[in-house]
Amino acid sequence: MGYGIGFFYWNLIVLIKQAWYNIGYRYFNYILFGQMVKKRVTILGGGAVGSILAAAVSQKTDVNLKMIGRKEHITRINNHGLEIGGQLKEKDKFKIHCFETIDFSLDHTLVIFAAKATDLQSSIKQVLKYIDNTTQFLVIQNGLGIEDVILNNSGSKVIPGNLFRGIVGFGATFLDNGKVNYWKGKFFVEKRFAESQYNDIFNHTFLQFFFSGNIKKLVWKKVIINSVYNPLSVILKVKNNVIAEDRLNRIKEELLKEGIMVALSEGIDPGIDLPTLNHIVSSNNITSMLQDHLKGKPGEIEFINGAIVNTGKKNNIKTPVNDYIAHLIKAIEFIRKENLTVF
Repeated sequence: MGYGIGFFYWNLIVLIKQAWYNIGYRYFNYILFGQMVKKRVTILGGGAVGSILAAAVSQKTDVNLKMIGRKEHITRINNHGLEIGGQLKEKDKFKIHCFETIDFSLDHTLVIFAAKATDLQSSIKQVLKYIDNTTQFLVIQNGLGIEDVILNNSGSKVIPGNLFRGIVGFGATFLDNGKVNYWKGKFFVEKRFAESQYNDIFNHTFLQFFFSGNIKKLVWKKVIINSVYNPLSVILKVKNNVIAEDRLNRIKEELLKEGIMVALSEGIDPGIDLPTLNHIVSSNNITSMLQDHLKGKPGEIEFINGAIVNTGKKNNIKTPVNDYIAHLIKAIEFIRKENLTVF
């Protein structure tokens, strides 16, 4: 009974705050200044995932959206719009205002870090001189310790209460400049985000968006899934549906078992087993780690399998398979970088 009443009042408070942010504040400014105040959102990292998020937010008429990305990609989008293939039914191209670098204030702005975990430190350096205590942040990278990277490299300019965690469950593949593929999947942001003025920017878009009351569990669940599929995709150079086949169950079971044991040592039950794993990741797309490998970029192995190994060491949990896989991926990256292959 007490829990039900508490939950009711929590939702009531959230609704009141939403009403103020989304109606009261904006109309108050309209009365004073004669124009509606738009929510400001900047997406830092215009790759496949960042482009999908930008396309979704571009559907909102009450948002002033900007995306930062590579010159060739953003030039194509600025001139011709963003084209999305895959499972998206939308036929029109998405109009997004894109920039190569940041040279504008990020006060009263939601900054979405959509760059790879390996690029986080450089991404933070780009924004430090433009943010203040009104800037809020949403991080969606794969792996563990992402929030720590942000806080440890911001020189206290990022307020912990203004930092939110998200988990991307949809698939995204970069095809060409101005063109990406989208594969349906859920997108979660921690429950605290519901109390921010940006709480509705993903509502009524093509994304399957949800708030989560247990984001840590979802983070661990995705890390464990990625610890299996991402490195195996690079080693075997195959799409997800091939890795989902039963013939690879032995190696998947060992990686999965270690990941679950480490998560449990952190007090988190990730709620994942092999049949569920094979069902979740069975689409005809390729992992983000394989995409990075094919582009000659470093993968996020240190934030995934490497993080499982390090957390295991802290809690006296042995993770020999994850350790082996992490070192193997590093060796593959070194061989590619030094062009040491014989074919």
